[in-house]
Amino acid sequence: MQFAHFDSAKVVPYTTLKPSAQSGCVNVILPDGRVLSAHGDDRDPGTDGPWEQGQVSGNVVTFHADGAYLSWLIVPVEKLP
Repeated sequence: MQFAHFDSAKVVPYTTLKPSAQSGCVNVILPDGRVLSAHGDDRDPGTDGPWEQGQVSGNVVTFHADGAYLSWLIVPVEKLP
């Protein structure tokens, strides 16, 4: 049995959940325009590889990378000044 686990107590701010090339998945776009990646780092704008394709449920995005499920808490900030 596999379990997803939260990889950090940090919450990742984002501005947009952009549909990715993988049906039902999104790219989490960060305030600086970069893309959230599975291990909690970021990639260049427009990156849409398997490590950047996440499934969102509520305020959690889950990725599948290296055979593991990696989940991050996310929060929208697009309306903040």
